Amino acid sequence: MQKHIFELDDFRTRKPQIKALFRLKKRYPNFKATLFTLLGLSLERELAKLASLDWVELALHGWDHFSELSWGYWEARHFLEYAETVGCFVPLFKMPWNRMPRLGFIKALKEQGVCLVTPKKTQALILRAAGLTVACYTPDFWLHPVELSGLKSLGVRRKSRFKFSSDCL
Repeated sequence: MQKHIFELDDFRTRKPQIKALFRLKKRYPNFKATLFTLLGLSLERELAKLASLDWVELALHGWDHFSELSWGYWEARHFLEYAETVGCFVPLFKMPWNRMPRLGFIKALKEQGVCLVTPKKTQALILRAAGLTVACYTPDFWLHPVELSGLKSLGVRRKSRFKFSSDCL
């Protein structure tokens, strides 16, 4: 039986987003979600609560969706070390807009053992050649907060199976 991947990009700890996720979990008992999180726009205590749920996986998507596009090595390393101290993220990072990270950023990801997620095959080949661990796939459900707010159904059977993005490694 196929397992679906549900990803939410640009996640931040806002109540409407969290309530919508709980609605999906109620409708789909086997629901699992990987939340690519903007750490600078989220509350750490809320992230810790979500990370304690067995159906939620928190991954990194950046600080604020803009500044990380220009980060070099030291900014990226500082961010990744801070995220590690928060203590509730799996070692996955997705660049905003699936852009190519700068060379220093790639080095920091590699040193910290963080896998870059991208749906772009050419980008994945280039990054793998640079020695970075890359997960290249397209999730079954790839949403942003604005799409999540009114979502009542995913259009799959209630007993459908789901898996985390980290299961693709």
